[in-house]
Amino acid sequence: MNYVCIIDGVLEFASTTPKDFAHYLMMYEDEIFEAEERGAFIQMLSITDKEYDAMFPVEDDELEDEE
Repeated sequence: MNYVCIIDGVLEFASTTPKDFAHYLMMYEDEIFEAEERGAFIQMLSITDKEYDAMFPVEDDELEDEE
């Protein structure tokens, strides 16, 4: 399972554990509240690996750079 925070269509942070996600929520608290005040679209989702890969596909050249 993946836990993600998306603000106005941009992935702000993600984690594979609820504990780490809660930690990131605390770290990004100010940014989240600022985004909310300006009317940003904020999504906090729990998604499967397959859903994550569909939302954030890795380009072939990115895979080559890692090798």
